[in-house]
Amino acid sequence: MRSKLIVLAFAFVLSLSSLAIFAQTTNLPGKVTEENGEPIPGATIRFKGKNGGVVSKEDGTFTISSSGKGVLVISFTGFQEKEINVNGLL
Repeated sequence: MRSKLIVLAFAFVLSLSSLAIFAQTTNLPGKVTEENGEPIPGATIRFKGKNGGVVSKEDGTFTISSSGKGVLVISFTGFQEKEINVNGLL
């Protein structure tokens, strides 16, 4: 069983629409990779305490809807689960 941590590389992209007063959610893009930078397809990305989530694509990329608050939980069989606090990052 692998013990390497899953690394999440965020590529935050803010648009003018996400800065609007009435915007309550925005899309949070990212990429799940191994420590050596290899993408991890099929990883599950969800917000802690919430139902649902998304799965990373073949190149490890994903997009998840976010209110700009919370803790992302990234998991994949054989890897240690990783939590990332996104509060204030958007």
